[in-house]
Amino acid sequence: MIQLQMKEKETCSKKPTLPKPQNAITIAMSSRALFNMDLEQEIYEQRGMEEYLNHQSQHEIELFAPGPALKNLL
Repeated sequence: MIQLQMKEKETCSKKPTLPKPQNAITIAMSSRALFNMDLEQEIYEQRGMEEYLNHQSQHEIELFAPGPALKNLL
């Protein structure tokens, strides 16, 4: 039993280490680049935050269509 436990521990993979800050790269991507949110943006700009939040909650299970960044990848 002890040997089995030791073997299980030996086969566990280690967590990947994060790169050092001087070697790291940060990539920021807008959700509007990933997904087509034109309608949502229009609602927010023309009707305000409250209507935007209502629209979002009423459509929360609907998937967004691919935006400009994803269309190029598909």
